[in-house]
Amino acid sequence: MTTLEKLKKYLEKIKEKDKDLNIFL
Repeated sequence: MTTLEKLKKYLEKIKEKDKDLNIFL
């Protein structure tokens, strides 16, 4: 899996959970 694919999956998670965004930042 490429880094871009991982990022896309992560952004999808953020749509459901704002907490993930805080961890990412």
